Amino acid sequence: MSTTLLAVRTGWTVRAHRAQWVADVSLILIDTLGFLCSGALALLARQSIGAPFDTSSYLATAPLALLYPAALSMAGLYPAIGLSPAAELRGVFRGATLTCLFLAAVTFFQRDAGQYSRAALLLTWAITLLTAPPLRAGARTLLGPTRWWGVPAVLIGSGEAAMRVAEELRRRPGLGLHLVAQLGSGPELAAVAAAETGARYAILAMPVEPGARLNELLERHLYPYRHVLVMPDWSGLPSHSATACEVGGRVALSVDQSPLSGAPERLKRVFDLLVAAVAGVMALPLLALIWACVRLTSPGPALFASPRIGQGGRRFLAWKFRTMYQDGGEILRRMIPSNPALAAELAHLHKLRRDPRVTPLGRWLRRSSLDELPQLWNVIRGEMSLVGPRPILEEEVERYGPLFGLYKRARPGITGLWQVSGRNNTSYPRRLECVEHYVRNWSFWLDLVILGKTVRVVLTGEGACSGSGRTEVRRTTWRQTEGMPMLPARFPGREQHGGECCS
Repeated sequence: MSTTLLAVRTGWTVRAHRAQWVADVSLILIDTLGFLCSGALALLARQSIGAPFDTSSYLATAPLALLYPAALSMAGLYPAIGLSPAAELRGVFRGATLTCLFLAAVTFFQRDAGQYSRAALLLTWAITLLTAPPLRAGARTLLGPTRWWGVPAVLIGSGEAAMRVAEELRRRPGLGLHLVAQLGSGPELAAVAAAETGARYAILAMPVEPGARLNELLERHLYPYRHVLVMPDWSGLPSHSATACEVGGRVALSVDQSPLSGAPERLKRVFDLLVAAVAGVMALPLLALIWACVRLTSPGPALFASPRIGQGGRRFLAWKFRTMYQDGGEILRRMIPSNPALAAELAHLHKLRRDPRVTPLGRWLRRSSLDELPQLWNVIRGEMSLVGPRPILEEEVERYGPLFGLYKRARPGITGLWQVSGRNNTSYPRRLECVEHYVRNWSFWLDLVILGKTVRVVLTGEGACSGSGRTEVRRTTWRQTEGMPMLPARFPGREQHGGECCS
């Protein structure tokens, strides 16, 4: 079997590979300083309420902050190679919790234990959980393009799966796997590539090989590599819940087929109720203000309800603030005969960049996503969740195909993976990929990551189509340029309700 050398990246050397320790030390320093700053903020907050404390006593415990990176290391966060945001958040939670519990135990057994504030320690833990993930993400963004962040890796494979892996690694240097060579058709040049580049990571993105063949590849051609990532093209297989195990001396892959059931589902529901209730009470003045503005700026009701399909296939009404004129359908019918370009855009994209039906206030509400605030009531009623797949219309069931059964496993969400992955900048097939990935790989940590990214998306307006002719296009997880597929004449995907469209 001949091997084709598809690509080689120059500039990476064994010396650059050995400089990886600089990146590891930098991340350890960032984590340690972040933990110390969290403690300082907690103490300042304690002092602001008039509670005195002895600064020298706390300074004496500062060296114990090194326990935090040690705990993160035990959680598998060093080196930060190929970490998913959910896995990183889970590791930070474990590391911060273990560190704060140890500090509580140390201070408890001291003779002057009474002068240490348990409230300050608890606040340190909370601030660390809030600040550590963005700090680490910022470090990867800044250091990712440098030669001393990450490790050189060789990709073996030339099919579609290998191309997707190569594109993802090039687009996300913060993952820490820098491709220095790509070998197609076979691994015969793998040992040569390792000697030339100093790579110690090999990524095997080829069709699944029999066990004997795979052992031969590892022993004959991939022996110079310390780490070999075997990536069979098993599309749709859960990645977050899949774990390797041993059964009878053979490697097996354990897959959790129902991550959204039992105790995890109850935890998600309790979290939804607590957050929705608190957020709803805090947002009451804003809800009242928006309600009054909608009523005053255009005739018609302030709210509208759109029939949607929820968990288990149950139908429910999703509530939103009205963002269109009440006679929006008539406005559009009058304009289409004299504007063929408008009709063509609506038929092809199923939306208008300059939608004449949207009110000026509605454009702002859509851009800021505040039109969806009434869906907190749907969350409290148990019809929706804070995070989940986008709620769909009856007409979309056919387009979901076999994935509709997967969609029905989860409650639809106010926000979700699609909303933080480009939203209106993504195609419908990508939207379905988001649904499949979320339901198969759900975890409480993934929900927290999506909620955190939702704040950024709302503040920046990323991917929002406001009907004003401006769709915010920024770098997103799912990068694509194709438009939405053509839809039937009745425009399924948007339910007409008094001239209002709900997408």
